[in-house]
Amino acid sequence: MDGQSPASRAAQLIDYWTPLLIRMSVDAGIIEAFGREERSPLDVAAATSTNPDAVARVVRALASRGVFAEAGDGLFRLTVVGRCFLEGERGGIVGLATFKGYEIHAWAEAPHTLRTGGPAFPEHFGQGFWEWLVDHPSFAAHFNSTMRRRTSSLLDVALPLMDWPDEGTVVDIGGGNGVLMERLLERRAGSRGVIFDLPHVVEGPRDGWARVSSPTGSSSSGVTSSRRCLQATTSM
Repeated sequence: MDGQSPASRAAQLIDYWTPLLIRMSVDAGIIEAFGREERSPLDVAAATSTNPDAVARVVRALASRGVFAEAGDGLFRLTVVGRCFLEGERGGIVGLATFKGYEIHAWAEAPHTLRTGGPAFPEHFGQGFWEWLVDHPSFAAHFNSTMRRRTSSLLDVALPLMDWPDEGTVVDIGGGNGVLMERLLERRAGSRGVIFDLPHVVEGPRDGWARVSSPTGSSSSGVTSSRRCLQATTSM
């Protein structure tokens, strides 16, 4: 544990605010505004239309966690760890650092899940997550955008490790916006794809996707298997 006491390590494991501050900073464009430069929180706040006092407090808090480092004269820079949350950073994980406020409301109801085994989301919102997204298109668009970024980050590492066949049909259950299929078919010209998801998720044109079909339905209703189909189950 790098010389840390068990109590110090345990304290980090129950920390609420570090992951939330990182995710908020990524979502607000604060991390990206720093880039690889030394900048003041005041300048970054102006560039991101955020409150300068709040940004300064967030930056100082994350400096205590090794995300930022002080550079003198009121300036800060991202550390090697902090640069992992920059767009286009080699080996970065910015796509995993998404902020979705509605998830926090659902987590507040998590004790319900622990007691009953039932989902927490309806306890706060009154309906299931996917149904709620249908009724809230702006949140659905944000969710799809964050999931595309998240999946892209994971695929950068995962795709080269997977032994995909050169030919055949890949069925992506819950394939959402199709980023997995898009990336896979780029590598396998002889393959075809099927994206199976809810109607509101897969509707709309997909330019250049002559090798992809998009039937609709619910993954909970079951999917017919085939010896010639390789199923890629996602949560996109």
